[in-house]
Amino acid sequence: MKKVWFMIFMTAWVCSSIFSSGLANPISSTDAWEYTNIQSISTTGLFPTFSAYDIFGASESGIEPGHTVFKDSQPAGYVHQVQWTLYDTITLGSFNLYAMHDGAGNLMDDRGISYFKLEALVDSVWVTLYEQAIEPQNVEGSYPVYGGGEYYTYIFALEIYQTVSPVTAQTWRASFTQYGSTNPTGPRIVELDGFVYEPPEVIPEPASLLLLGSAIMGFLRRKLAA
Repeated sequence: MKKVWFMIFMTAWVCSSIFSSGLANPISSTDAWEYTNIQSISTTGLFPTFSAYDIFGASESGIEPGHTVFKDSQPAGYVHQVQWTLYDTITLGSFNLYAMHDGAGNLMDDRGISYFKLEALVDSVWVTLYEQAIEPQNVEGSYPVYGGGEYYTYIFALEIYQTVSPVTAQTWRASFTQYGSTNPTGPRIVELDGFVYEPPEVIPEPASLLLLGSAIMGFLRRKLAA
């Protein structure tokens, strides 16, 4: 009888492994873009005392450790950028962005973004991997706000998790288009994680699954009849 229950357990485990699906990622400290993997970094300008490395997991910023704030006094539509080069090439499979605007006053006008773009330098050419317009939300009378994400649900948070077509590169660039024109205006970025591409597991054809299920059920009937 123990063997029967073991086979039932294994059948359930196999099925759950085949049909389970992943969710978006919270902030990671072991991703491929962790600051310890970065050889060099540059930006279009930051607010004083802030460090670009904090976008990638460091805590070097003087005012808000763990956050990076770009320079103020720029007009709406100004494109802030960060560019970084890793010690080694990687093949990117997905990324996770976490940003946050201020919570009082003008909301997204204070440190919000209206557009995000991610690029990779491939054979000396910048290749766009992902781009998205950030649509302002109205949440319980608060407008404009990001609206929150799956892991960071407060309305001042923006979370974007996305798989991309696998691309191998060593140098990357992220662009953040400024939403507002009031002061302070420089966008606040909390984290940008990059995850190495992992080839999908081979999933048996439906016919193979039916044969597997039939074989297991036949085995169980014989054991129960014994």
